[in-house]
Amino acid sequence: ERLELGLYKVPTVCEYVENFSSPFIIFSWHVEVGKKILEKMSQTHKCCLLQGGMNDAERASIVADFQNGEIDILIANISAAGMGLTLTTASTVVFAELPFTYVELFQSLSRIHRIGQKENCTVIKLCVKDSIDEVALRLIEKRKLLHENITELPNV
Repeated sequence: ERLELGLYKVPTVCEYVENFSSPFIIFSWHVEVGKKILEKMSQTHKCCLLQGGMNDAERASIVADFQNGEIDILIANISAAGMGLTLTTASTVVFAELPFTYVELFQSLSRIHRIGQKENCTVIKLCVKDSIDEVALRLIEKRKLLHENITELPNV
């Protein structure tokens, strides 16, 4: 169901971001969705897909090209690019698909909101009404509140 929804959203995601100023990142949960976005967006933009299964040299090359402005749009799998990367060339992230956990969402958007970022950051979550997207969004919001409440406890 999630994959079908992600694939259904691809044309809308691509149309939505078509006139964004680059560079920016599009996160997807499913590699198949990322590949479809790449196929469509690479017709008019310099794009690259960062996904699981890449070796360290491939990942480093893509990140360097993005950080150096050689790639306009980085399409990234949430699991593969959600942690440990600095992608501060972008100040906008678009979630074509959402993870189910706040931590994965937070880690993904933290790729641009880091030391070295000079711009205000924009996070866009594209959701389909009355779908699993809304369920994921509610879960993320609940977990965000729980996370904030736990992290704000005084030291005891």
